[in-house]
Amino acid sequence: MGKKLDVLRKKIDEIDSNVLKLLNQRAEIALGIGLEKSKAGKDNFHVPLRELKIFNRLRKINTGPLPDKAVLSVFREILSATLSLEKPLSIAYLGPQATFSHIAGIKGFGESACYCPQKCIEDVFQAVEKNLTNY
Repeated sequence: MGKKLDVLRKKIDEIDSNVLKLLNQRAEIALGIGLEKSKAGKDNFHVPLRELKIFNRLRKINTGPLPDKAVLSVFREILSATLSLEKPLSIAYLGPQATFSHIAGIKGFGESACYCPQKCIEDVFQAVEKNLTNY
């Protein structure tokens, strides 16, 4: 049993190395996209419709065994991390940290966004209105 387990773990390690290589390749391309957006004078680095298309495409091609929810959760973080290379999103939420609104923000924008706790709901809206945060 030990030998078989070692072989399987070695295969996992090889796959993890390949996944990391591909993630960094994706990040390099995302940096290129950010550069092109800057050259074109586009300020809207975050394009929710593009993210939705990515998620829908992934749902269609996912054959398992990972459920769609798990795949989308992983890709939420990949998108969050690569977008933060272009320009980190800032998110105002009704604080403090770990409240339902903070957790909802992480679910919607991923861990790599910058989260700005606010004392009251009015402050959340004012932060966006005054362009202190993106969302």
